[in-house]
Amino acid sequence: MSFLGVLLLTQVTIVVALDQFSYLEAHNNYRRNVRPRAANMKKLKWSEELALKAQRWASKCTYGPDPETSSSSYACVGENYYLGYGNPTASNVVLLWASQSYSYNYESDHCNSSSCDDYKQVVWADTEEIGCAEHKCQAGTLVVCNYGPGAKPSGRPYTEGFSCTLCPLGFSCQNGLCV
Repeated sequence: MSFLGVLLLTQVTIVVALDQFSYLEAHNNYRRNVRPRAANMKKLKWSEELALKAQRWASKCTYGPDPETSSSSYACVGENYYLGYGNPTASNVVLLWASQSYSYNYESDHCNSSSCDDYKQVVWADTEEIGCAEHKCQAGTLVVCNYGPGAKPSGRPYTEGFSCTLCPLGFSCQNGLCV
């Protein structure tokens, strides 16, 4: 392999690593600051398996849910997707999904509009891993994030309370999230 080939591979690796960090950071920042406060919110980690699943689906340029809802590690994989023009930032995409919180009533566990599923997936306390992918399609940039385990169709996404007061056994508190 030529020196130029090695250099290009290195640059691609750096871009992928930065995207992973951006999506993780955007999700964890939102989860850390959710309102009402969460007592049992886990810090997300990156999953290469979920990222590859997201990339396979995004590369099909189909705006909608992946019909394959499981993976080798998770019986239920959650999914959020976004289609937009240009180069969306991870923080803008996650904020768009999280903006559904304005339609969600935590007390009644009821959504006041058509859907709060994207929001509930972002803040589902039991989710431990994510994997995201971006793909340039003719209609725009498709972003897919997969979550393991995925959110359940009903029920509150987390337990309200002071940060980390109800972390699961074996977890400790780090910067407002259970790790």
